[in-house]
Amino acid sequence: MAWRHRSGNFAPEVTAKGWQGFYENLETARSALVEAEKKDANDPQLYADFLTVGMGLSFSKEHMYNLLEKGVSIEPNYYPLYCNMAISLLPRWGGEPGEVESFASTRAAQSKSQPPEILYARIATHVLVYTGWKTFLNYNFDYPKIKKGHEQILKQYPEYSYFLNSYCLFACIYEDKETARKLFEKIGDNWEWRIWSTIDNFKNYKILANKE
Repeated sequence: MAWRHRSGNFAPEVTAKGWQGFYENLETARSALVEAEKKDANDPQLYADFLTVGMGLSFSKEHMYNLLEKGVSIEPNYYPLYCNMAISLLPRWGGEPGEVESFASTRAAQSKSQPPEILYARIATHVLVYTGWKTFLNYNFDYPKIKKGHEQILKQYPEYSYFLNSYCLFACIYEDKETARKLFEKIGDNWEWRIWSTIDNFKNYKILANKE
């Protein structure tokens, strides 16, 4: 509800009524999370949600990292924790240039129970979907790491449609046409709107990938 009130506009374009609804709903959400934590703090999703609320309410970076660590201590492989934290580090939410890329690299390197590139690829995918590909290319993510991470995810889950599609879009925007063509063949008609937004985008990228 908070984000519905705020809309997807940039901050200067949000109305006074929109800001009021945004903050009122986020405060309601924060109160609910505080009560939930008192009853059962052993749920990583609690802290993933706290990170989203904290981003909107401009929690300090120290507070945000404390929330992240609480969630990670419960389940170190709970991806929404890292993905939500990454979004809060984007410049539009007060992050410094290079901060989200550094976060992805550092956290991936700390991953012990799985190949580090998997977490890196998941964070990069979440940022891509959140920002759109044109904005994403302003960031200095490492495509070889993204590619390797997707290969490892799909080795475990070959039919994971969401990551087949995200891998394909990454291959398109980084002009890895050979990989993109193979992925389009695997995807067939099972395109993901969360990745491509529209069927026209999907079709247009497919045409470009098949051009010599």
